[in-house]
Amino acid sequence: MRKGPWWTGAAAAAAVLMLACGSGGESSRPGPGASVVGGQDAAPAGPPTVALGSAVVFSDSGAEVSVVVAAVDAKAKSNNQFDRAERGQFVAITVEATAVKGSNDIGPSNFRFVGGDGNVFQAEIMVAGIQPQLDSMTTIQQGQKKSGKVIFDCDPAKIPGGKIQLSDDSGDPVGYWTF
Repeated sequence: MRKGPWWTGAAAAAAVLMLACGSGGESSRPGPGASVVGGQDAAPAGPPTVALGSAVVFSDSGAEVSVVVAAVDAKAKSNNQFDRAERGQFVAITVEATAVKGSNDIGPSNFRFVGGDGNVFQAEIMVAGIQPQLDSMTTIQQGQKKSGKVIFDCDPAKIPGGKIQLSDDSGDPVGYWTF
């Protein structure tokens, strides 16, 4: 009798284990790798949606980060004569980030403005006249904090009903703030 390769048995055992462990009920977590501190809970199926001033805590690459959007200025103006909102209006958010576990380099690229109609706007990093901006180059270690503004160039008609999206480093949403 001929025996098959050793990995055939290992693959069969892994498949049985995954089937046994993979079945189960729905998760009560607010979103993949995210939780809410001091805000309103979102539907269990997706990332949490919270009010301004509330924290979203998320895990990314083994690190855990607490992020608060403290304020939104939907009519932000640059004091630099060369900064112009090409779409019509700058929106500036004030962000506070704390490394709860490990280290993280959270920055403007982790944020999006989602207009009331669903249009998504990425952060602008070349607006010199709205300061202080959230530093994208400084890695914060466990217990350290950083804060600053993240700026978006938005169509003014899309701002009402909008929300701020926080994404992990792979671009997946982990939380939202309404204002």
